Amino acid sequence: MAAKATADTYLVMPSEEASARVSGHIGTGKQLLETSVTNADELRDMRARYRKWREYGVQLLKNMFSDDSIAARLQDDSGVVYTGPDLDERYRYFRNDFLQDITTLESIEEMLSIMPKAPRNKPEEHQGQSAGTSVSQTFQGPVENVIGSSSGHADQNGTDNQTAPSDGTKWWQLFLALLGVAGTIAVAYIAHWLHWV
Repeated sequence: MAAKATADTYLVMPSEEASARVSGHIGTGKQLLETSVTNADELRDMRARYRKWREYGVQLLKNMFSDDSIAARLQDDSGVVYTGPDLDERYRYFRNDFLQDITTLESIEEMLSIMPKAPRNKPEEHQGQSAGTSVSQTFQGPVENVIGSSSGHADQNGTDNQTAPSDGTKWWQLFLALLGVAGTIAVAYIAHWLHWV
């Protein structure tokens, strides 16, 4: 028995586009079914073309929905295959199976307009970039180029990793500090001297 659509089954393409594709495939099937069959070889050829038509229809439905439950309705091979010597009887059973598949597709086409669409928070896999690719994977680059960090860099988690100063940097900072103190004393001395002058 074919699987039924679940509450999570939804269309991954616009219903108008899906309807046009299913309708076109139904038309192709009906056209194929009008092919004249007068001998066993023609029936064998007809069966081969029917199998290709059916397989294409199954794949078409798989591409249109979020899961395979709808495609399973067409994929379900529940028809009776008659292998007796009577050509007319074999063709009758084959035609009935073919018509049943066409009816199944027509039923699916009728319900397309009321099928739920893809939820906004569930990206469609059938379009362009893979849904698993994140923005950070698409736009990778040094964070310091963006924020202008001079003393370190941010890792992927946004943590600022400061670079430890070298010994030379420490002595230079100490020299500047002493120079600043010396400058302050000098200015105070000059101001005091000018005051007495």
